Amino acid sequence: MMIGRKKTFLIVNIIMLLSLVSPIVLRDIISFSICRFIGGGFLVIQYQIPFIIAMEFVGTDYRSKTSSLSAIGYSVGGCILPGVVYLTGHWVLLAVFQFVVTIPYIILWKFIPESASWLITQKRYAEAHTVLTKVAKVNGLTPPKDLMIQIQKVGDKQEELKKSEQKDSTLDFIRIPELRKQLFILIILFVANVIAYAGLAVNALNFHGNELMNSFLLALADIPALFLGWYLIEGKLGRRWTNTLSLMVCGFSLCVPVLIDPSQKTLITIMSLLGKGGTAASYMIIFQQAAEIFPTTLRSEGMGICSTISSGVAIIIPQITYLGRYGLWIPMFIMGFGCLIAGIASSFLPETLNENLPQNSADSQKFGKNKSYFCLANVTIKTHL
Repeated sequence: MMIGRKKTFLIVNIIMLLSLVSPIVLRDIISFSICRFIGGGFLVIQYQIPFIIAMEFVGTDYRSKTSSLSAIGYSVGGCILPGVVYLTGHWVLLAVFQFVVTIPYIILWKFIPESASWLITQKRYAEAHTVLTKVAKVNGLTPPKDLMIQIQKVGDKQEELKKSEQKDSTLDFIRIPELRKQLFILIILFVANVIAYAGLAVNALNFHGNELMNSFLLALADIPALFLGWYLIEGKLGRRWTNTLSLMVCGFSLCVPVLIDPSQKTLITIMSLLGKGGTAASYMIIFQQAAEIFPTTLRSEGMGICSTISSGVAIIIPQITYLGRYGLWIPMFIMGFGCLIAGIASSFLPETLNENLPQNSADSQKFGKNKSYFCLANVTIKTHL
């Protein structure tokens, strides 16, 4: 990210505002579709950038809290949305509401600090010092007198690694075997979760009962699952096995309707809610895993690749849910089977709980190499820069 996290976040929010206001002014299907296409493409980035900044600021013992609170906030918004749709009652009013709630992103942008980790990788030590000093003061701490020296040492260490290696670039995801494997697995996880999470939300149209109430219940199912996932990822199971467990729960829950009489609509709905909780927990975890596994120099690019590919695959979600006309179990089985495959793939990612984040591609080559497949997470807190 050549211009940094903060400036990119501003640009993304301006594009989002323009994409939201255009349908209100133009009001024809072609412009609406184009603007929604553009807005949808930048929506995930709008969520990711502040998430990445937060993850790069907090220590190892606060990463889980940051990730979990972010996901819980997203789910609370999902619970509110059906009510907003009911009260607005028209797509133009809904677009106006979306535009209004996006304005604070622009207003509050100036209060968001640039990532200190990114500034250090760009040799902008004075700016990194200013940011970290402000963070310390806000937290009621006195920054160490040798803070600039420590920052320069980190920068010098990274510079030494860069001299012996090629400069980190997006091509490292192809060139370096470990990064390539991690990216491939995370793409599988992102795709499976997007199809299951968004697919179940769209599939609410096929369920018995009121579609807005179904949407509310599916969003509400996220919250207890997220709290449980939050608890588990901070324990011995860590990120890796908790994610695997979440995906397996989702997969098996969504595959069960294959064996159930279609008339058992209540039981099918319960399985859907259980599956939604599983994919919600997994979705929370993969964002944290991706932010921790990808090196600082390529973190935004790696998460961007995963999100872009998964968003592209999401185009088929309406077609998958349409198959519910021929049997409610069909779309659920497709989503569930994908999550089972992703659950197996997830177990091959390195554990990141209480591990120092890789700063560059060279660090990524060694990350997790000293751990066995069946190992549990490290519950001992390590230092974090």
